Amino acid sequence: MGKIVTYKNDRQRGMFCQIKLDNGEKVFISIAQSGAKISKMKLGGLIPGETIWESNDVKAMVELFGDENSPNRDLLDSIVAYLVDCKTLEEAKQKLVW
Repeated sequence: MGKIVTYKNDRQRGMFCQIKLDNGEKVFISIAQSGAKISKMKLGGLIPGETIWESNDVKAMVELFGDENSPNRDLLDSIVAYLVDCKTLEEAKQKLVW
């Protein structure tokens, strides 16, 4: 299971999370008014690099990340829960195909 390295869920100051996957790779999730973006971290996890997934389609995001058991969960928390169990970046990419 992956480990949450950084997490901020404050609509005023930012919504983001960095997850370290089982194999050591890191992904960065950021949420803005324009949508959501998931990037591979580079330079030892210091800066976001290649975008592996991006969307501004709220309906599609709810369908992909939605959890009928927790319908009031924030989008950031839903994406984190969806990806934290991935062992590799490749596995995360495969889960994000829609």
